[in-house]
Amino acid sequence: MDLCWQEGWADWQPISSIISRPPPPAAQTQSTPQLSDVGSTTKKEEYIIWEGHATLWLYAGSIFWSIVVTLLLAFFTLGIGIVLAPIWWLAIYFERKKRKYIVTSKRVKVEFGLFAKSSNEIRIKDIRNLNIVKKGLAGLFGIGTLELSSSGGSGIEVSFPAIDNAAAIKEMINDMQD
Repeated sequence: MDLCWQEGWADWQPISSIISRPPPPAAQTQSTPQLSDVGSTTKKEEYIIWEGHATLWLYAGSIFWSIVVTLLLAFFTLGIGIVLAPIWWLAIYFERKKRKYIVTSKRVKVEFGLFAKSSNEIRIKDIRNLNIVKKGLAGLFGIGTLELSSSGGSGIEVSFPAIDNAAAIKEMINDMQD
């Protein structure tokens, strides 16, 4: 049995119970009407099933180089260069917070960007390939990249790099397609 968790929940919930029941009022989102929904009176509401961020493994290289550069600058500037580290780490923190991975009842979406916002998405019913890539030390800890593509696109259209429990998210999306 696969479990999922969302901010605000007290405990982990079975994915099957989340998909089969109507969304809680706080989890509902405003959805924009699609062309196929025009004139439809039986439109289902879209709600968020899972939302997450990349783990710090995605930023391990940046964190390593920030420490190296800060130490070198601190050595050559007699300690003044040490102020660079908190600025660099703050930039990494905001970049991580502004990269959201979202699975709703209708689509899978990644939103990213601190100043310029971008997003990629695929409708659940259009997903044809789900791949998980686990590499190195992060892969040993269950951290991987979930790659999604549709038959209409070329290559990977949506990617969730460096997520915890990538296999559980893949299974959740597979269950939603059935």
